[in-house]
Amino acid sequence: MGRHSGSSSLNGKGTSGLSTSADQHAGDTQPQAVVDTSPLEDLLKALWERTKQAGELIAQLREDKNGLQKRLGEVERELIQLRRQIDQKEEALRKVTADLSQQAAKDAVLFTDGERQVLTNKVKELLAKLDLYM
Repeated sequence: MGRHSGSSSLNGKGTSGLSTSADQHAGDTQPQAVVDTSPLEDLLKALWERTKQAGELIAQLREDKNGLQKRLGEVERELIQLRRQIDQKEEALRKVTADLSQQAAKDAVLFTDGERQVLTNKVKELLAKLDLYM
């Protein structure tokens, strides 16, 4: 019997010591499984929401960028068209200015051919009279 009591004890403990050890292992796993994960879940949810908002913002910014690029293209085409119109109007203005200059040169003739001849004759007569006095 002495042997039996020695074999029933483990490390100087009885069978109650063995069951206590098993209870401790079972107790260790229970608290680990019941660890409060709500702060971690809250952080993950907050991170997910921020990531989702960032994704939505990125999508909106891309949409805005595409709209602005489209508008820029329209404005650039309009600018090219306006520059062509300006070039055409400047060319027309140069032509009109040249035509006016030519017309003004024609109109600038102060004397007709007959009047010029009469004036030339008078100048010659005056020069001849001056020569006589000198």
